Amino acid sequence: MKVLVIGAGRFGKALGGVLEENENTVYYYDPIVFPENSLEGGLKKAEAVLFVAPSETVKDILAKLPENLPFILASKGFWSEEKFQKFSEYSVIGGAAFAEDIINCEPRFGNEVILTASSHLCEKLFSTEYLRVEYTRDRLGISMCGSLKNIFSIYMGWKEPGKPEDELKKIFHEMEDILFENGADPGTAKLSCGMADVILTCSEESRNFQFGQLLREKGQVKKFITDNTVEGVSAICSEEFSKVCIPGTARIFKEIIKEVKNAIE
Repeated sequence: MKVLVIGAGRFGKALGGVLEENENTVYYYDPIVFPENSLEGGLKKAEAVLFVAPSETVKDILAKLPENLPFILASKGFWSEEKFQKFSEYSVIGGAAFAEDIINCEPRFGNEVILTASSHLCEKLFSTEYLRVEYTRDRLGISMCGSLKNIFSIYMGWKEPGKPEDELKKIFHEMEDILFENGADPGTAKLSCGMADVILTCSEESRNFQFGQLLREKGQVKKFITDNTVEGVSAICSEEFSKVCIPGTARIFKEIIKEVKNAIE
Protein backbone atom coordinates (compact mmCIF):
# COMPACT_ATOMS: atom_id res chain seq x y z
CA MET A 1 0.00 0.00 0.00
CA LYS A 2 1.21 3.54 -0.71
CA VAL A 3 0.98 5.62 2.48
CA LEU A 4 1.53 9.35 2.90
CA VAL A 5 2.94 10.01 6.40
CA ILE A 6 2.24 13.58 7.47
CA GLY A 7 4.83 14.47 10.10
CA ALA A 8 8.40 13.16 9.97
CA GLY A 9 9.35 13.51 13.62
CA ARG A 10 10.71 10.58 15.62
CA PHE A 11 7.34 8.85 16.00
CA GLY A 12 6.33 9.53 12.39
CA LYS A 13 9.55 7.99 11.11
CA ALA A 14 9.20 5.08 13.55
CA LEU A 15 5.74 4.21 12.21
CA GLY A 16 6.95 4.87 8.67
CA GLY A 17 9.73 2.34 9.25
CA VAL A 18 7.17 -0.28 10.31
CA LEU A 19 5.14 0.43 7.18
CA GLU A 20 8.22 -0.10 5.03
CA GLU A 21 9.13 -3.27 6.91
CA ASN A 22 5.68 -4.56 5.96
CA GLU A 23 6.49 -3.82 2.29
CA ASN A 24 4.40 -0.66 1.99
CA THR A 25 5.63 2.38 0.05
CA VAL A 26 6.01 5.45 2.26
CA TYR A 27 5.99 9.12 1.30
CA TYR A 28 6.61 11.87 3.87
CA TYR A 29 5.17 15.34 4.08
CA ASP A 30 6.92 17.59 6.60
CA PRO A 31 7.85 21.14 5.60
CA ILE A 32 10.72 21.22 8.11
CA VAL A 33 12.28 17.77 7.64
CA PHE A 34 11.48 17.35 3.94
CA PRO A 35 10.95 20.87 2.51
CA GLU A 36 11.30 19.48 -1.00
CA ASN A 37 8.18 17.29 -0.62
CA SER A 38 4.80 18.88 -1.32
CA LEU A 39 1.52 17.76 0.21
CA GLU A 40 -0.12 17.75 -3.23
CA GLY A 41 2.61 15.52 -4.67
CA GLY A 42 2.28 13.02 -1.85
CA LEU A 43 -1.50 12.90 -2.11
CA LYS A 44 -1.33 12.12 -5.85
CA LYS A 45 0.54 8.90 -5.05
CA ALA A 46 -1.08 7.91 -1.75
CA GLU A 47 -3.66 5.20 -1.09
CA ALA A 48 -3.90 6.12 2.62
CA VAL A 49 -2.83 8.95 4.93
CA LEU A 50 -1.15 8.56 8.35
CA PHE A 51 -1.24 11.78 10.38
CA VAL A 52 1.57 12.04 12.95
CA ALA A 53 2.13 15.81 12.89
CA PRO A 54 1.70 18.16 15.89
CA SER A 55 -1.95 18.47 16.89
CA GLU A 56 -2.09 22.22 16.24
CA THR A 57 -1.57 21.58 12.50
CA VAL A 58 -4.60 19.32 12.13
CA LYS A 59 -7.12 22.03 11.30
CA ASP A 60 -5.20 23.48 8.36
CA ILE A 61 -4.11 20.17 6.84
CA LEU A 62 -7.48 18.40 7.17
CA ALA A 63 -9.09 20.87 4.80
CA LYS A 64 -6.56 19.89 2.11
CA LEU A 65 -7.06 16.13 2.35
CA PRO A 66 -9.43 14.24 0.03
CA GLU A 67 -12.37 12.41 1.55
CA ASN A 68 -11.84 9.15 -0.31
CA LEU A 69 -8.44 8.23 1.19
CA PRO A 70 -8.36 6.15 4.39
CA PHE A 71 -7.19 8.47 7.18
CA ILE A 72 -5.27 7.18 10.21
CA LEU A 73 -4.77 9.56 13.14
CA ALA A 74 -1.70 8.97 15.33
CA SER A 75 -1.51 12.43 16.93
CA LYS A 76 -2.82 13.12 20.42
CA GLY A 77 -5.72 15.45 21.03
CA PHE A 78 -9.17 15.99 22.53
CA TRP A 79 -10.75 15.70 19.09
CA SER A 80 -14.45 15.69 18.36
CA GLU A 81 -15.51 12.88 16.07
CA GLU A 82 -17.19 15.39 13.77
CA LYS A 83 -13.80 16.80 12.75
CA PHE A 84 -13.00 13.59 10.87
CA GLN A 85 -16.43 12.52 9.65
CA LYS A 86 -15.70 13.64 6.09
CA PHE A 87 -13.37 10.68 5.54
CA SER A 88 -14.92 7.52 4.13
CA GLU A 89 -12.55 5.50 6.35
CA TYR A 90 -11.14 7.03 9.54
CA SER A 91 -9.19 5.27 12.29
CA VAL A 92 -6.96 6.08 15.28
CA ILE A 93 -3.81 4.42 16.59
CA GLY A 94 -1.78 4.98 19.77
CA GLY A 95 -0.21 3.13 22.65
CA ALA A 96 2.57 2.58 25.15
CA ALA A 97 5.72 3.03 23.08
CA PHE A 98 8.36 5.66 22.61
CA ALA A 99 9.63 6.05 19.06
CA GLU A 100 12.92 4.42 20.06
CA ASP A 101 11.08 1.32 21.30
CA ILE A 102 9.63 0.78 17.83
CA ILE A 103 12.80 1.71 15.93
CA ASN A 104 15.03 -0.55 18.05
CA CYS A 105 12.44 -3.34 18.42
CA GLU A 106 12.84 -3.18 22.20
CA PRO A 107 9.49 -3.37 24.05
CA ARG A 108 9.29 -1.78 27.51
CA PHE A 109 6.59 -4.22 28.65
CA GLY A 110 6.75 -7.95 27.94
CA ASN A 111 8.02 -9.37 24.66
CA GLU A 112 6.29 -7.05 22.21
CA VAL A 113 5.24 -3.47 21.62
CA ILE A 114 1.45 -3.16 21.78
CA LEU A 115 -0.44 -0.37 20.04
CA THR A 116 -4.19 0.17 20.23
CA ALA A 117 -6.06 0.85 16.98
CA SER A 118 -9.65 1.27 15.87
CA SER A 119 -9.46 -0.48 12.50
CA HIS A 120 -8.26 -3.75 11.02
CA LEU A 121 -6.44 -1.70 8.40
CA CYS A 122 -4.05 -0.61 11.17
CA GLU A 123 -3.54 -4.24 12.13
CA LYS A 124 -2.61 -5.04 8.55
CA LEU A 125 -0.24 -2.08 8.17
CA PHE A 126 1.57 -2.17 11.51
CA SER A 127 1.61 -5.74 12.84
CA THR A 128 5.09 -7.31 12.94
CA GLU A 129 6.88 -10.03 14.91
CA TYR A 130 7.64 -7.54 17.68
CA LEU A 131 4.66 -5.17 17.35
CA ARG A 132 1.10 -6.28 18.05
CA VAL A 133 -1.98 -4.20 17.33
CA GLU A 134 -4.93 -4.66 19.68
CA TYR A 135 -8.35 -3.64 18.44
CA THR A 136 -11.12 -1.43 19.81
CA ARG A 137 -13.89 0.51 18.09
CA ASP A 138 -13.40 3.40 20.53
CA ARG A 139 -11.68 5.97 18.32
CA LEU A 140 -12.49 8.82 20.69
CA GLY A 141 -11.08 6.93 23.66
CA ILE A 142 -7.73 6.27 21.95
CA SER A 143 -7.36 9.95 21.05
CA MET A 144 -8.37 11.17 24.51
CA CYS A 145 -6.04 8.74 26.29
CA GLY A 146 -3.14 10.11 24.23
CA SER A 147 -3.66 13.55 25.77
CA LEU A 148 -4.77 12.38 29.21
CA LYS A 149 -1.59 10.37 29.74
CA ASN A 150 0.55 13.43 29.00
CA ILE A 151 -1.35 15.55 31.52
CA PHE A 152 -1.23 12.83 34.17
CA SER A 153 2.51 12.46 33.49
CA ILE A 154 2.96 16.13 34.38
CA TYR A 155 1.14 15.40 37.64
CA MET A 156 3.42 12.46 38.46
CA GLY A 157 6.50 14.61 37.89
CA TRP A 158 5.02 17.40 40.02
CA LYS A 159 3.88 15.15 42.86
CA GLU A 160 6.25 14.76 45.80
CA PRO A 161 7.94 11.32 45.65
CA GLY A 162 6.01 8.80 47.69
CA LYS A 163 3.97 5.79 46.69
CA PRO A 164 3.51 6.08 42.91
CA GLU A 165 1.42 2.91 42.76
CA ASP A 166 -1.25 4.56 44.92
CA GLU A 167 -1.30 7.64 42.67
CA LEU A 168 -1.53 5.47 39.55
CA LYS A 169 -4.56 3.65 40.97
CA LYS A 170 -6.30 6.99 41.46
CA ILE A 171 -5.31 8.12 37.97
CA PHE A 172 -6.76 4.93 36.46
CA HIS A 173 -10.17 5.56 37.99
CA GLU A 174 -10.08 9.23 36.98
CA MET A 175 -9.21 8.27 33.41
CA GLU A 176 -12.17 5.88 33.34
CA ASP A 177 -14.49 8.61 34.63
CA ILE A 178 -13.24 11.23 32.15
CA LEU A 179 -13.67 8.85 29.22
CA PHE A 180 -17.19 7.96 30.34
CA GLU A 181 -18.26 11.59 30.81
CA ASN A 182 -17.10 12.44 27.28
CA GLY A 183 -18.82 9.59 25.47
CA ALA A 184 -15.83 7.26 25.16
CA ASP A 185 -15.54 3.71 26.50
CA PRO A 186 -14.07 3.71 30.04
CA GLY A 187 -12.70 0.24 29.32
CA THR A 188 -10.21 1.82 26.91
CA ALA A 189 -8.24 2.94 29.98
CA LYS A 190 -7.22 -0.73 30.42
CA LEU A 191 -5.65 -0.94 26.96
CA SER A 192 -2.14 -0.07 25.82
CA CYS A 193 -3.21 3.47 24.89
CA GLY A 194 -4.53 3.97 28.44
CA MET A 195 -2.78 3.20 31.71
CA ALA A 196 0.13 1.34 30.11
CA ASP A 197 0.94 4.55 28.25
CA VAL A 198 0.50 6.60 31.45
CA ILE A 199 3.06 4.39 33.23
CA LEU A 200 5.48 4.63 30.30
CA THR A 201 5.16 8.41 30.14
CA CYS A 202 5.81 8.79 33.88
CA SER A 203 9.56 8.42 33.36
CA GLU A 204 12.60 10.69 33.19
CA GLU A 205 12.58 10.31 29.39
CA SER A 206 9.23 12.10 29.12
CA ARG A 207 9.24 15.87 28.64
CA ASN A 208 5.84 15.95 30.35
CA PHE A 209 7.32 14.32 33.46
CA GLN A 210 10.34 16.66 33.31
CA PHE A 211 8.00 19.65 33.08
CA GLY A 212 6.15 18.39 36.16
CA GLN A 213 9.41 18.17 38.09
CA LEU A 214 10.27 21.75 37.13
CA LEU A 215 6.79 22.80 38.21
CA ARG A 216 7.35 21.25 41.64
CA GLU A 217 10.80 22.80 41.98
CA LYS A 218 9.53 26.23 40.86
CA GLY A 219 11.94 26.04 37.94
CA GLN A 220 11.90 27.88 34.61
CA VAL A 221 8.77 26.28 33.21
CA LYS A 222 8.11 28.98 30.62
CA LYS A 223 11.60 28.60 29.18
CA PHE A 224 11.20 24.82 29.17
CA ILE A 225 8.02 24.93 27.07
CA THR A 226 9.64 27.48 24.77
CA ASP A 227 12.59 25.16 24.17
CA ASN A 228 10.62 21.89 24.12
CA THR A 229 7.33 20.49 22.92
CA VAL A 230 5.38 19.49 26.04
CA GLU A 231 2.29 17.76 24.72
CA GLY A 232 0.44 17.84 28.04
CA VAL A 233 0.71 21.63 28.18
CA SER A 234 -0.31 21.89 24.51
CA ALA A 235 -3.37 19.76 25.25
CA ILE A 236 -4.43 21.96 28.18
CA CYS A 237 -3.99 25.11 26.06
CA SER A 238 -5.80 23.72 23.01
CA GLU A 239 -9.17 24.95 21.80
CA GLU A 240 -10.57 21.41 22.09
CA PHE A 241 -9.73 21.21 25.81
CA SER A 242 -12.37 23.81 26.68
CA LYS A 243 -15.00 21.34 25.44
CA VAL A 244 -13.84 18.45 27.64
CA CYS A 245 -16.26 17.48 30.41
CA ILE A 246 -14.27 16.99 33.62
CA PRO A 247 -16.23 15.05 36.28
CA GLY A 248 -16.14 16.03 39.93
CA THR A 249 -14.34 12.77 40.72
CA ALA A 250 -11.28 13.84 38.66
CA ARG A 251 -9.57 15.63 41.55
CA ILE A 252 -5.99 14.89 40.46
CA PHE A 253 -6.77 16.04 36.93
CA LYS A 254 -8.28 19.32 38.12
CA GLU A 255 -5.40 19.92 40.51
CA ILE A 256 -2.64 19.61 37.91
CA ILE A 257 -4.54 21.66 35.33
CA LYS A 258 -4.79 24.49 37.86
CA GLU A 259 -1.07 24.26 38.65
CA VAL A 260 -0.07 24.28 34.98
CA LYS A 261 -2.28 27.24 34.11
CA ASN A 262 -1.03 29.27 37.07
CA ALA A 263 2.58 28.57 36.05
CA ILE A 264 2.31 29.49 32.38
CA GLU A 265 -0.04 32.47 32.55
